Amino acid sequence: MKSNKEKYSFLPDLLTKKRFEIWRHIFLILSIAIIEMNSTLITYGKNYSILENKIYWIILFSLILDMTIIYFNLYIIVPKLLLKSKYLQYTVTLLILITFSIVTNLGFEYFIFKPKNTIFDSSLTFYSEINLIIELVRSFLISGIYIVGISMSVLFKSWLMNIQRINQLETEDLRSQLERMKEKVSPSFLSRILKKSASLAISAPEESSAMLLNLSKILRYQLYDCGRDKVLLSSEIVFLTNYLSLEKNYLGNFDFIINKNGDMTHLFIPPLLFLPFIQQSIISNHELNNKLILQLSFLVENNLLQFSCISNNVENINYSQVNHRLELLYHNKYSIKIQNEKELTIQIAV
Repeated sequence: MKSNKEKYSFLPDLLTKKRFEIWRHIFLILSIAIIEMNSTLITYGKNYSILENKIYWIILFSLILDMTIIYFNLYIIVPKLLLKSKYLQYTVTLLILITFSIVTNLGFEYFIFKPKNTIFDSSLTFYSEINLIIELVRSFLISGIYIVGISMSVLFKSWLMNIQRINQLETEDLRSQLERMKEKVSPSFLSRILKKSASLAISAPEESSAMLLNLSKILRYQLYDCGRDKVLLSSEIVFLTNYLSLEKNYLGNFDFIINKNGDMTHLFIPPLLFLPFIQQSIISNHELNNKLILQLSFLVENNLLQFSCISNNVENINYSQVNHRLELLYHNKYSIKIQNEKELTIQIAV
């Protein structure tokens, strides 16, 4: 059974993917052929006994001429002018093409009708001045509508491909950021925690064992949970608790408090979403070499997740380098505030 995502992506795939290209061309040719056949039969069908099989030559010639104009527009004019935003040049070129198409078509009709020396009332486009003007306007409008329509479909396809390309770049950027965050947790973090644990193995074996247990939980979370697009908020908080416990054991002059309010049972967020902000606070304090107390709060209320990180003595923390991931993930569905240069608050629509 196909997922909703696969179903919804069928139309964009149909318009943009290479494997559907032959079907797009078949649909285009059949559509133009049906239009030309209907138009010609409506105009000259009542004179079929006079024209005989030449009516099919009119249909064939009109189809070949129109497809030549359409594909010339599709592969030459649109890429070189329209997609490069040269709208005036494109409009002028398109008008010239349509005029050429109409004049050529009328010339072929004259070639077909002249040997018969027949007057077809209003069907003969060059029979009178009024009929000629009406035919020119009609042909110009019809040709313009389907050529411009095809050009718009190319623009739409180009827009879809750009959107897909942007989404792909954003996804790759998010993955690379996630990988960089994993690298911050290890191997440097792993190395210093193992060294600290080894130094405590004899003097404080219980503390050393607790550190190794927390480290194993962190690595397991990284290995299994961080490979998913979303994780439970409760699991993320457990991970942060284990991570901060190890930092507390390693640094010595560091402590933390985590407060939770609201129903977090079924709330999912991207993995390691808040870790960079916490790390930035710890790094800033490490440069000052002061005792740091971090107070973290998670509040879920009215479809909003509010995360706050309050530092007791670290000021002017630069978060600009770590909030880019929030922008990619949530666009305009989040807000970030810094109060008193010590308190960071993030609100996310969930």
